[in-house]
Amino acid sequence: MMPTVRALAERLGLKHNSTVELINRMEAHGYVQRKRNSSDKRHALVQLLAPGQQLLERVARQRITEVRAGGVELVEAMTAVLGYRKRHGSSSRKRN
Repeated sequence: MMPTVRALAERLGLKHNSTVELINRMEAHGYVQRKRNSSDKRHALVQLLAPGQQLLERVARQRITEVRAGGVELVEAMTAVLGYRKRHGSSSRKRN
């Protein structure tokens, strides 16, 4: 199912006009295509094209790799913020 511009704006947390500009740029690069909703011509639907799907998959892989690489540091930071070590004893790992 193809999302509307409005649905994408809401999902991305962007204003409608910012989303339209982003879609314009992506369409110019051949990543997406706009189509009119057949049941309501006021709404544009956005279709992800093959190059856009490839770009999305590449970006998702990069983000997964970044999360995996930073996972230990993220857990340690969250633990420190929550004060887990103070309430539940110190870590066996010493810090300098």
